Amino acid sequence: MSSEHSQWWIGIDVSKQWLDCAVVGAATQTHRWRNDEAGVTDLSALLQGQPVGLLVLEASGGYETRAATMLSAAGVPVAVVNPKQVREFARG
Repeated sequence: MSSEHSQWWIGIDVSKQWLDCAVVGAATQTHRWRNDEAGVTDLSALLQGQPVGLLVLEASGGYETRAATMLSAAGVPVAVVNPKQVREFARG
């Protein structure tokens, strides 16, 4: 991931096996990590020292818990959001 922009805004689509990430900064980039301890560790390592404004994960029946917990513990600003509320907000 490139750090050309002053802040990164990261959205993660969470599933049982994958964390599909979209990073908005100087340009939008997409990345995929496995939704397991090794994958979240790799993601966390890449984010260390980067200008993350906020990382948003969708609540997915608990599949987001490991990533949210590990990334938050690593100092990454994390928010877990209800996907239904996000859809309603977008509709408005």
